[in-house]
Parts: sequence; structure tokens; C-alpha cells
Amino acid sequence: MRDEFRELPQNTEVGAGMDVTLGCKPPRGEPEPRVRWLRGEQVVQPDDRVTIDDQGSLIIREAKKEDAGVYVCMAYNVGGEKESPSAQLFVRGKLTHT
Repeated sequence: MRDEFRELPQNTEVGAGMDVTLGCKPPRGEPEPRVRWLRGEQVVQPDDRVTIDDQGSLIIREAKKEDAGVYVCMAYNVGGEKESPSAQLFVRGKLTHT
């Protein structure tokens, strides 16, 4: 696996209820590396709201406060694993009028 990620996740801020994408394209390798995402020490499990696209980007629909945290994109294949630098996701609360 080559050293350089083709796209790195960036610190991102989003309002609660909005969709957000954390970009990631793994290094080139043979075979082509796959991607998994970590939030803190936990592997992110895709579900009906959280998906990983074909390129490796993490897509979160209707972000919630609980989605905030530090994310790392991990590329892996038979040759090993490589982690991206971490990116912080901030989720702002919905604005309320008093």
C-alpha cells in the first residue's frame, strides 16, 4: 500500500439534522485497499443513516449531537493497515427561538 491517502478527512462542523460527508480516499495498493472508519476507538457500523461510499467517504444523514467526535479513516488490505490523520466532527444544536 502506498503511503499517501488520496483524500484526507477534514475537521467539519454541521448543524443537527443536516447531512455531512467526511471525505476519504485510501492510498493506492494491490489489491485496492478497503476503508473502515473509527470514531474514537470504536469501528463505525454502517446502518440506515450512516454509510461509506465506494470511494471511502463517510456519509452521515441527519447528523445528531451523538455523532460528534474524532474520526479516523483506516485503509486496509492483505498488505496491512494505514490510518489517516484524525478529523473532528462538530454537530451544532438546532437554533431555538425564545
